[in-house]
Amino acid sequence: MATQPLPAGRSRPKKKHDRVWQAACAILAGGLLLTGTQLYAMDRERQQLVDALGAERTASVKERLARVDVEQKFANYILETRVRRDFVTDRMVAQERESHELKQEAQAVQRQKLAEADCITPRSIITAAGL
Repeated sequence: MATQPLPAGRSRPKKKHDRVWQAACAILAGGLLLTGTQLYAMDRERQQLVDALGAERTASVKERLARVDVEQKFANYILETRVRRDFVTDRMVAQERESHELKQEAQAVQRQKLAEADCITPRSIITAAGL
């Protein structure tokens, strides 16, 4: 069945199935537009969530670095305090030892001078006896 050409100025009569196809195409185009709009909105929401997550991660890393910095400063302070305390303690022990040695030397010199002077006093007797 061949279709005959229409005379000029006349259009082919619309058939019922043409209107159905047009309606279906309009519904599909509307659905496609709605789907595209939803996809665009979802993409914008996803991008906002990615940005928020990035900001949270940055804040978390900064907080963690600040916490580690405080911990290191505290540990350094404790270490310096211990080192200073150990240094002072060692210094005090060395001074006490030196003071004790000097006292012993002074007593030895005093005994030697008394022996050289051949002088006996009550104090020299007590010192010589070690009382």
